[in-house]
Amino acid sequence: MKSAFSGKSVFRNQVHASMVTVFCNELILGLWGKFGREQAKAIHFKKNIITISATNSLIAQELKFKNNQMLRDLNKKFGPDMVKKIKIIQKGIDKSDDLI
Repeated sequence: MKSAFSGKSVFRNQVHASMVTVFCNELILGLWGKFGREQAKAIHFKKNIITISATNSLIAQELKFKNNQMLRDLNKKFGPDMVKKIKIIQKGIDKSDDLI
């Protein structure tokens, strides 16, 4: 019988995606403090792309400016080329599930 953590199990991938998303939100908090947490949020990680939702064009531009630094920090934490791209979308933030 195979372990749930062996190979490319769905459960393992979901846990890993959650860890990447949480760490990205910690990076946002570290870079912009409470303001950043209120204006931007990593919402999912799929196919090596982390998607961040920004509430307005100002924070979206700031995220683009810090893109390379965030990619470096994410890949340093999770392994080389784990995150290949940061996708920024502009829409509202659901604050109901904030853990930080």
